[in-house]
Amino acid sequence: MGAIKDIVDLCIKLRDEVGERKAAEIIGKIQGHTLALQSEQAALLEKNSQLITDNLELKRKVLDMEEAHKKAIAALQEKHRTEISQLASVNASSSEDLDSSSKEILKLIFDRGDEVSNWEVMEKFKMQKSVADYHLDILLEEQMVHRTQYERPDTDFDYAQPALFKITSMGREFVVKNFIK
Repeated sequence: MGAIKDIVDLCIKLRDEVGERKAAEIIGKIQGHTLALQSEQAALLEKNSQLITDNLELKRKVLDMEEAHKKAIAALQEKHRTEISQLASVNASSSEDLDSSSKEILKLIFDRGDEVSNWEVMEKFKMQKSVADYHLDILLEEQMVHRTQYERPDTDFDYAQPALFKITSMGREFVVKNFIK
């Protein structure tokens, strides 16, 4: 900006020193253009200053957003680790909660590879129906088996249909991890 001002000052001095009207008129035009340039330069400097300020503000916002993003990811990762830990403890406690009879019944269903009735469990393990149902209920709650048919009692025992159970993927995993070496 100083160079333009120097040019303007020189033009004024030259105009004052030159006596010829035509030269003075040309120098006056140069002076007008130089003043216009000086004004445009000042506007550009002001605009550039504002753009620099805006750019810094945007960079600050980006940094803030990146920091917030990192914190959100860290929180989600921690939540994920907690949920996995909880699921692992639930699965661990499930296998620990199964008593030996429930485990043997699960292995029977695994070995069969097909549906097993509650009556078959009663006969195989020489237990009362209510005890067999108790162990099958535990396996149902632990999602180790699922019921494929509900028991349908009839007045005549020969026509009654037993409940049928089939092993789930969780049950197969439990048997493989605990019985198969």
